[in-house]
Formats: sequence, C-alpha cells, structure tokens
Amino acid sequence: MSDDPKSLIKQAFEKSKPVSGFFWKLISSPEDQYEEAIDLYIQAAKIYRLGNGKVSKDYIKSADCYKEAAVVALERLENYNEAAMNYVEAYKLCKMGDEYSNACEYLQEAINIFTKHMGQFRRAANYQFELGEIFELQLHQLKPAREAYELAGDWYLQDNAIQLSNKCYLKYADLLSMSYENNDDLFKSIKMYKNLIDTNIKRNLNLWIIKDYYLKVGLLQLLLTDSVASERTLVEAKNTLRDDQDCKEFKLLESLIECYKEQDIDLMSQTLMKYDKFDKLDNWKTTILLKIKESLIGTEEDDLL
Repeated sequence: MSDDPKSLIKQAFEKSKPVSGFFWKLISSPEDQYEEAIDLYIQAAKIYRLGNGKVSKDYIKSADCYKEAAVVALERLENYNEAAMNYVEAYKLCKMGDEYSNACEYLQEAINIFTKHMGQFRRAANYQFELGEIFELQLHQLKPAREAYELAGDWYLQDNAIQLSNKCYLKYADLLSMSYENNDDLFKSIKMYKNLIDTNIKRNLNLWIIKDYYLKVGLLQLLLTDSVASERTLVEAKNTLRDDQDCKEFKLLESLIECYKEQDIDLMSQTLMKYDKFDKLDNWKTTILLKIKESLIGTEEDDLL
C-alpha cells in the first residue's frame, strides 16, 4: 500500500470515473472498480488522519477524502449506508479540525441519506441533535439550532422515545424564547413548555422538573405583560403539584408577579438576588428576567412622559 495520500487520491479519482466502452465492461466489473476507488480514498484519509514520517496530520484533508468516498458510494454504487457513514466520518474529522461549517454540511448529507433513502429516522435523530449542538455551541446560530432540535424531537417522538424527544423540545423552547423576534415566538415557547408539562404528567416522567416548566411559562407570560395569565399559571401549578406548593420555583414566581403588578424594579432586583444566593439563576432565567426588567423600565419611562 502506498504511503503517499496524493498518489492514492489520484488513483481513486481515476477509478471513480464512470466505466464506458463495451469491451472494458466485459473484462472489468464497474462495481469492483468503484469499491477500489472508495478503498483508496479511505486509505488516503487514514494517512492524513494519523500522519506519518512524510505527511503531517491533517484532519481537514482526511475529511475531504471521506467525503469523496461518500460521493462514490452514493452516486456510483447507491450504497446508502456506506455513503452515510463516510459522511459521518468526514463530519467527525471536521469537528476535530474546528471546521464546524463543513462539519454541519457533511452531517446534513448523512442525515438526508438516513431519512430519504434508508428510512432510519431514529438513527438520524441522534445526528440531528448533534447538528443542533454545533449550531448552538460552536457557530452560535440559534435559529438553525432550534430548528434542528425541534426536528430531532419529532423523529424521536415517531419512535416513541419520549424522554429523548422531550430533551429536544426543551432545547427548542429555550432557544426560541431566549432569541425571540416577536410575541408569536414567545407564545410558541409557552405552548411547547405546556406540552412538556402534559407529557410528563401523563407518563409520570420527571415530575420534579415540571416545577421549572411552570416557572418558565409564568415568566414568559410576564414578559408578554400578562400578569393575569401568569397568576393563572401559578394557580394551576399549585393545584397540579399539591405536595410542592411551597417550592422555591412557585415562591419565586409569586414574588415576581407581585413585583410586576406593583411595577417595583428595586424589589424585583432584591428578590432575584436573594434567590440567586441559594439557587444560582441559569442562563435562560437570567436572560428572560433581564428582559422583564427592561420592559418595566420602559413602562416607568413612559409614565414620566
């Protein structure tokens, strides 16, 4: 086996060309030729992945070789599983090389094959969730991230993987509400949190987390300037979780509703500081509470005009 990846790639490229001519088809199997091309691309990919005395380690070049192998498997052999798995390898190597845009592109190709050609939606859901994580955490593109999470949730739900679908839908609702562009986005988030509440209650799943979902619904309703709806949410929460009526989440929501009704920003700040000492406010709560405070400040300024 050659240890020169460029030579291997050149050979692979020649073997990946469509076979033409009657005589050539008689003496050589096109399928065997394309399989050889794939093997050569993968050999080159492994050399770039590990490096050797002559070639430096290069994850991106390795990823390119796996991508070319995937193209041959897909377009020449219609070997969908091999094509998808080579795209997955290309995705992993791009991640290792911090090329996240290409990583997303290759992973999306694999997902398309799993769903459109193989009907493996559960398998695709795992990668769709990973796609959402890259958009969210590496590329900081929240809209495609939440869309990826929502679609992964739909696919998990089709497979009756309820806890996994709930995890995806929670990520979707959190990102949508944190990066909302209009009130409709907030209403969609509220609807998703309520769906998560219903699902967990009906299936008796993770009842401890329902308190947090109710708190999120109530806070978003305050952000929508609807303290009456927030009060109704608090009443529903206490009726649903009678053993937890005095939990910290419900106490916080009750206090914030009063602060909001009184338009008391200072009291709200004191309430949050006190809560944060015992239970650190997470990023979602910090973001939404800041927006609520900003809305109150805007109301105060309007009153002064």
